[in-house]
Amino acid sequence: MRRWKTGRGGRPLQDYRALIITAAETGARFGTLSALRFEDVNFPGRTIRIDETLEEVRRHLHFGQPKSKAFMRTIHVPERVIREIARYLEGRSLDRKDLVFTSPKGDP
Repeated sequence: MRRWKTGRGGRPLQDYRALIITAAETGARFGTLSALRFEDVNFPGRTIRIDETLEEVRRHLHFGQPKSKAFMRTIHVPERVIREIARYLEGRSLDRKDLVFTSPKGDP
């Protein structure tokens, strides 16, 4: 596999691979993917449920519903997206309410 350069804060860009591929394949926004929880990913059915968003307001993070009901949906995703998410989560012990894409410390 090709070596990735270092991203912002010294974190290897390889760490962002699953997030980038998921965003590219689904068209979902960063705030939506930041709020994606383990229970929202249906690995066998190859779907992702979008029903929450995360935004920063005055240096505080807030979870909420998307601004429009049109953004609340279930997206069918290609097998490669599911593989990338599974690879990204490999070795992590997750509760169904845990966030999928986090900082290295596990924060949103």
